Amino acid sequence: MSAEAWDMNIDKIRLAEVTKDTGRHSQNIEACQEIERLSRTMEARRHRIHVGIVGAKPEDHVSADGLVKIRDVRVDELAALMKWTPEWARRQVNISRVLVVRLPDILNRLEAGEISAYNAVIIAEGLQDLFSKTREDIHNTAAGVELADRYTSLVGQRAGQKSASEMKRAVRKAVVSLAPLPADELHELACLNRRVDMSLAAD
Repeated sequence: MSAEAWDMNIDKIRLAEVTKDTGRHSQNIEACQEIERLSRTMEARRHRIHVGIVGAKPEDHVSADGLVKIRDVRVDELAALMKWTPEWARRQVNISRVLVVRLPDILNRLEAGEISAYNAVIIAEGLQDLFSKTREDIHNTAAGVELADRYTSLVGQRAGQKSASEMKRAVRKAVVSLAPLPADELHELACLNRRVDMSLAAD
């Protein structure tokens, strides 16, 4: 075999290896994307199951003698079942309740894989903050319906394309627009979102 023919065979082998690696790489990317989509669907279902276990709103337990009152008793049961701390269980349940009861559109989009699980949490916690600032009871489904709808319309736009930091900024902006802050807090928020870019001037 001539040197030229040998070199051509070596080039063919290398090209085959590159093609094989490229195909495997593409398969891995597709598999990763599918896993992410499925994880979002499962996360949405987990939120629904949480609410199925603990209920849509807190249910207190009072002892027969009236001396002992356990706040939202089913959350403690969930914490014990999942081996979670009570604090972590309460946070998870609050997020699940907000998504299921107050933000069904966001939850449906999470289940469809359109929104990341973390962005859904950011949106849910933003609504909790909004209700706290407006002194609305987030568990009272007869109140705050219009407020929740307005909030959803503000933060839901392009939520699937936003990074976590972009989503947090959109949520802060929505909360401020729906529950205006005092002047000093508005100034502090403006400073937080301010960015200064520097570049070298040409000689």
